[in-house]
Amino acid sequence: MPDPLQRDGGADAPAVPPMLDALDHTATIAEGWAVFDCGRHPDATPRVELQRIDCPEDGSELRFEDDQDAWRHVVSRAREGSALHLAALGLIDVFERTSIEGMLGSWSDGPAGPSGTGGDPAHVPPC
Repeated sequence: MPDPLQRDGGADAPAVPPMLDALDHTATIAEGWAVFDCGRHPDATPRVELQRIDCPEDGSELRFEDDQDAWRHVVSRAREGSALHLAALGLIDVFERTSIEGMLGSWSDGPAGPSGTGGDPAHVPPC
């Protein structure tokens, strides 16, 4: 699994959304999911996805069965008004948003913003 704050793609690639750095990765990882910089799409736009944590660093059990299970959790919390979950959904790329909305429907009347986030980014090692 990629590191949430992985930086790749070279100087000519579009920048990863700067708000990814502001998301409270410690809180998301504690819940068993994170927003990841997954490199670039073929059109060179940032590929930013919401995924479950596949290999918890602390050796704990997986919280979610798969990424879609993590999506359900995050969307549910966003619909309850959680700033963290709304902010995370506001960071994902348009392809990921389309996939999640196609499965679960919309979680807001407009684009989710990054309000209420903060904290130190955490490292998630690849499995």
